[in-house]
Amino acid sequence: MTNDNDSQTTRPQPPDVSAEERFSAALRERLAPLEFEISPEEGARLDAARRSAVAAAEARLNKPRMMLLRWQSAAAVAAFAVVAVILVPQRAAVSVDALPTLDSSEFAAAAELELLEDLELLAWLDEQDLADAG
Repeated sequence: MTNDNDSQTTRPQPPDVSAEERFSAALRERLAPLEFEISPEEGARLDAARRSAVAAAEARLNKPRMMLLRWQSAAAVAAFAVVAVILVPQRAAVSVDALPTLDSSEFAAAAELELLEDLELLAWLDEQDLADAG
């Protein structure tokens, strides 16, 4: 005795296809012939059941409870944003008056120190050139 399923050949699947996709393809192959065997009355009944399920799902989404849930979610996000802004430490604004000021003698001393550092760097570079040449 042969099984009808054994006589049907299944198409080989590529190796990168997931198990779920293979199952879905095999199920589609087995159910495809049955699609045309549904009587018009059964088809109408299935269509009415589908319409009823879609209407019930839409009604569930439009209930006041779902609307309240949406508002609660939005309020929770807004409250989190307010708390985050309050808790994040703010940088203190530095006023110009609070900064120390340099008088002309301090400024001249600082400029002289920078010039001396530059001269020391140039002298060091000159010594390196002489050492490389010698």
